[in-house]
Amino acid sequence: MTQASHRAPFVTFILLSFARPRNLQRIVDTLLKADSCRRVIVSNNQPKIDIRDFLKSADDRVEIIQQDVAWGPVNRYHIARNCPGDFFVSIDDDVFLTPAQIDRLVGELVTDPSRPHGVWGQLLRVDPDKINLFSGVHRINREVDVLNCVYAFTKAQVRRCFELLDLLRLKDLREIGPGDDIFISMSGDQAPFCHDVGPIDLCPSHDQDHVARFC
Repeated sequence: MTQASHRAPFVTFILLSFARPRNLQRIVDTLLKADSCRRVIVSNNQPKIDIRDFLKSADDRVEIIQQDVAWGPVNRYHIARNCPGDFFVSIDDDVFLTPAQIDRLVGELVTDPSRPHGVWGQLLRVDPDKINLFSGVHRINREVDVLNCVYAFTKAQVRRCFELLDLLRLKDLREIGPGDDIFISMSGDQAPFCHDVGPIDLCPSHDQDHVARFC
């Protein structure tokens, strides 16, 4: 383990598997090479699949959770709420970052924990007669309205997510569907920030019908 990793804070990485179990091995192997990685939790949100058929690791930093019922992506915040530590990163199962990109994102979060950070986002523009949504914002350093795909956040922001859910009187977290990115994006003291970490490798199925959650 390098000196840099000794100085890094305790970061828990949360990965969710649903329709792309074959991608998890690559993502986990990459995370374990990042200096900032202290713990990896893989939650299989599709109980019809046994993620252990696709993911093998002898590293004691990796924990696998096989869910009994189907969960949407909001489960990442349920997991984070019950984990020790102040810093979390969740990467969707169709995004392949490098160890250097991962460490860069963690560094941005630690430097500015007042807001969530990511590498991909959306912008909202409200006109008198409609709301315009501009998606696919990446390879740029700027504030966005909503983060997508990769989320770096704090325990305080997780708590705020659940406060927002309580305000909406949502008793079953699965009711919000794929809209969990909106809640984490609104959980900081400032707007979330999208960082240019270089080219981002995406799975070809990232926008495929019946596979991508947003579709």
